[in-house]
Amino acid sequence: MAACHTRLDEIRQLIDSKQLSGTEGEEIRTFLADCTGTAVSRAVESDRLNNRQRAEFLHIVLSSAQLLMRLRRSPRVERKIPLRLVGDPKTNPRIEDAMTQTVSKHGAMVSCEYPYMKGQIVDVMRLDTGRSAIARVAWHRPLGPAHHQVAVEILNRGNFWNEA
Repeated sequence: MAACHTRLDEIRQLIDSKQLSGTEGEEIRTFLADCTGTAVSRAVESDRLNNRQRAEFLHIVLSSAQLLMRLRRSPRVERKIPLRLVGDPKTNPRIEDAMTQTVSKHGAMVSCEYPYMKGQIVDVMRLDTGRSAIARVAWHRPLGPAHHQVAVEILNRGNFWNEA
């Protein structure tokens, strides 16, 4: 149990530093799944455990679940790709050319002129290839007048950015 707690602390520090590679993320995901499965099995199957020991296993399961939720599905890559963001014609008829800052298999961080609301659906068109996708705004951060950062999650394409 002590070794598991130590590894969970190491993983928490790695996630906090935001410097995980794709292979590290997969290794961590595997460890967390194994750790959770083992802790649940031992807590449920052993009738020799006292409540304190069961609570320690439960703590491991909850810690692993929290770390899994914070783990990225895929690594971010710095990449500038010109885009066109198109809002809903009825509720937000805005069309804007923008630029990615980072991309991942599932989305991108975009530098743009206009603010977008979390949860808003936009069409994203790559100006370099003409490929388009539907995206959901995951968050928005204003940086100044007519300068915003927007994180989008691609909803209908497996690998829109052609990244691993």
